[in-house]
Amino acid sequence: MSQEMRSGPLGPRRASRRHGLVIPALVLALFGATPILWGQSATPTAQKIYNDAQAALDNSDWRGAISGFERIAKPDDGGGMSHSQGVIHARLAQAYAHDHKTDKALAEARLALEGLAPSDDEERALTWLAIAEAQYFDLAVTGSADSFGKALESAAAAKSAPLLRRAQVGLALCYVTVDPARATQLLDTVLAAPEFASSPDIYRAQIYDVRGRATLNLGNAREAMPYLVKAVDLSGGMRGAQVNLVQVGIRGDAAIGALLIQHADEARLYLAWTGAGHLPSNDWISGLGDPPVCNEAAGVGPKEMAVVEFSINAAGRVTGAVPIYVSRPGTLGVTFAKAVRGWSWNPERIAALPAFWRNMVRIEMRCISHPNPRGLAAPFRAETIEWLSRSGLTEEDLAPDHTYVARDDPRLEREDLAAVPALFARLQYESDHGRSMLIAQHLTAALDQAHAPAAARALAMSLQPVDAKYFSGSAANVRMKADQVAALEHSDPKSAPTAWRTLEYAIALEGSGQFDQARPVLERVLAYPKDALGDNDPVREVAILHLSALQRRAGDIEGAEARIKAVGLSRAQCMLFDVRPVATDQFVSSKEFPDEALRWGFDGLVREAFDIDAAGHVQNVRTIIAYPPFVFRSAAEKTVAHFRYLAPVVEGGAAGCDGHSLNLSYRAVTH
Repeated sequence: MSQEMRSGPLGPRRASRRHGLVIPALVLALFGATPILWGQSATPTAQKIYNDAQAALDNSDWRGAISGFERIAKPDDGGGMSHSQGVIHARLAQAYAHDHKTDKALAEARLALEGLAPSDDEERALTWLAIAEAQYFDLAVTGSADSFGKALESAAAAKSAPLLRRAQVGLALCYVTVDPARATQLLDTVLAAPEFASSPDIYRAQIYDVRGRATLNLGNAREAMPYLVKAVDLSGGMRGAQVNLVQVGIRGDAAIGALLIQHADEARLYLAWTGAGHLPSNDWISGLGDPPVCNEAAGVGPKEMAVVEFSINAAGRVTGAVPIYVSRPGTLGVTFAKAVRGWSWNPERIAALPAFWRNMVRIEMRCISHPNPRGLAAPFRAETIEWLSRSGLTEEDLAPDHTYVARDDPRLEREDLAAVPALFARLQYESDHGRSMLIAQHLTAALDQAHAPAAARALAMSLQPVDAKYFSGSAANVRMKADQVAALEHSDPKSAPTAWRTLEYAIALEGSGQFDQARPVLERVLAYPKDALGDNDPVREVAILHLSALQRRAGDIEGAEARIKAVGLSRAQCMLFDVRPVATDQFVSSKEFPDEALRWGFDGLVREAFDIDAAGHVQNVRTIIAYPPFVFRSAAEKTVAHFRYLAPVVEGGAAGCDGHSLNLSYRAVTH
């Protein structure tokens, strides 16, 4: 497949290979080039700059257009905004909007409106379209709909059929998942326009597709399919050696419709021609963040779902997230799209994935029951940052989502204090095991040389790599954690960081099935003095929960309950920290791979959320993320339903085990 075209709320345009972005929505043609008349004081040079900037705008070179229009844009001409300057600011607003600089686009558009005369209806329509587009990109749906409405009024006053049509479709896009009935009315007006029949096929394909998408969101999948099939045919059908992003979006919508009416073979055909389900690796999984938290009052319930489309740029950031399909019309889809907009990836891993695929990714999503609990590492990370700040270094965020250190950064070869932040940051997302080991060695040496506090050394230990072929409860992982504890007990006995790593050692023993060996290790954690590990310290409380679970497993139910009551733990408290129930059965059979997906040769990912009851059984299984949408959900839910856990029990129920989640990766073939 080749990257030929992308589309956005203001029309199909050439893809910018330099940015690798796409705004995943289907709409209309580009802004036309309205000539500008310069006054006597204008110089040919200014006209040339304007002409070049306009040409850049017409050719989707947003940065070039911005650079040119900025050179000749002025805040005023002799105390007021002239007509010529109004036009320039309008074009600058359009360029900013396309380049996703929403605030600047809005500011320039407002300046443009000051200079435009009441009779400049066409230019005014273009300006309102720029404002509407910027707001649409920013998921400000209410504001965008209002601005598209004003563009509609100006286009009608200008008697411009093309601008009127663009405003109608832009407004329909705002309403596709919010008010699909209103969207279908607007699109039917476009379909009925006299000029529609003579429009280019690709334009008509997009209109039919959006009409079908709106009908899907009305809950009428069967009624939607004729529009979607028509869109597929007009966009080139299911043939050809090349495919563009417009076709990918149309076929993706048709696949949703076919799956909803249970026409599996049709869905497979459509999905196969989008590139979904076929990736060289699963590296992209690491960047998938969390869906929004369920909030019934805000209309985001656990049974609601959305399909969100987005792009991943070369820097690993999400661009252009928009809702495609929702289980219930309203602001639900916007809520999910806003959550996706905050996700990010390691740029190096993303670079290994096809750029074409990254330009249009679709994920099926449901809300999570509560935010992820605070990890046990958090206080030690904060202490490490404070130590680095006191050492005269600038504070660096250690989270990989916020700090990116390139593979060839020279600090990664050093073992001094100044290199510590970079070594920490890189170690957290380095995927090559051999290089991870080398970075870990440099970090350990740097911390030793700097006489780092126990918190920093324990934090580095938590990032120490284990070969990917070993699982978390493997003998190699257990040995590594035992060695860490021994080192810290030698240098910093009875300290909170040592207690934390001791707890992690005990959990590793549990994960490997060595329950009898884990019990005395947990007892060691609880023996720490209160000045090192307070009564309400999460490390102590998690150790209590795990020890009580082992007691119950051994048949000492009364002793387990007495231990919990003695410290006054409640289920509500246990939801605040990372309890980590221990899996006792997570067997997955190849027979559980969905027959259709196996026949199609599709790969996929599903993240399942579930609760664990007091007996360790899985309950309330829900798919919260699925790729491709609808393909692997049912099979994944059936697989997870038979998993079993060793769960701590508080107040008669499993503690801290609501909304537990894990990823299931499906690989049909070897790539």
